[in-house]
Amino acid sequence: RSNPRALFGEGVVYEIQQWDPSDADATDYLKKYKLAFPLDTEGEAFWVKPYGQSLSYNISLSQTDTTDMYEMSLKTGWNQVGSPYNRITGMQWDNVIVRNDVTGVEKTLQEAATGPLYWVDADLNEYVNGRYVSRGAGTVMEAQKGYFLRAYEDVTLKFDPTEGRGNVARIVRQVYDWEL
Repeated sequence: RSNPRALFGEGVVYEIQQWDPSDADATDYLKKYKLAFPLDTEGEAFWVKPYGQSLSYNISLSQTDTTDMYEMSLKTGWNQVGSPYNRITGMQWDNVIVRNDVTGVEKTLQEAATGPLYWVDADLNEYVNGRYVSRGAGTVMEAQKGYFLRAYEDVTLKFDPTEGRGNVARIVRQVYDWEL
């Protein structure tokens, strides 16, 4: 994960990019992208932008502890987000908790997306077939899929691993080969 050549091989021209909300003064949207290696944080979304040829690849990242609450920091502006848990059923977007990083106050997603002081949009935006599609209430954040989310304040998203599971979390352990 820290060596892109291991993913794509030699002689392939590409960039791995992320949207960078920290440069609030950039008027040129191309300056809002940053190179995104190493990929080391669960829930981070990124693009692989090939030049001149198509690429296929597989990537393995560290597994989030599925028994602990996961927190993802967002900056004011547009942010790329994804589900931190690699589960088939995804994460119910409506159940995310939002903490204002300045005040420390926590709200439900719907409360944080309601005026008069909006912290975040309630909708995730997904790139599908050459355009952005807004995904609102009832959206399931699919594993290994990236979304855009607009934050109006610096906030932290809190993901509960027991969400939708009756307060039961399953631990995922690494695979080991044993020999005696």
